[in-house]
Amino acid sequence: MTEKSLDYCFKQGGELIYWSSLITRLADDLGTSKAESARGDVAKSTECYMIETGASKEEARDHIKELMAHSWKKLNEESYKNLLPRSMINMCLNMARTAQCIFQHGDGIGTSNGVTKDLLISLIAEPITAE
Repeated sequence: MTEKSLDYCFKQGGELIYWSSLITRLADDLGTSKAESARGDVAKSTECYMIETGASKEEARDHIKELMAHSWKKLNEESYKNLLPRSMINMCLNMARTAQCIFQHGDGIGTSNGVTKDLLISLIAEPITAE
């Protein structure tokens, strides 16, 4: 890939990258903020919203979920109209999809309850059988 084509991808794909990254960040925050906050990690989007607005934890989580829904709308719109190669568009969509799937039950590592591991095993290792 030449410098010119890479520059083109960043200019044309900026919105795709932005929205998929935002979904990834917000999904991570929703899935791990409780455990990371208990460990004394930096404030996540939910905590920042609570501090800025005085919202409750549940109100903050609902707000972040609304931001994710809006971000999905924007990502879908951008993926429809963008002229980049379909492989790059799919990469951005898949990054957001994967993040939302992985972080819906924690992060599978530090906040694991086994659900993420079971999900990955079922996707990768277990054969699909017709019943």
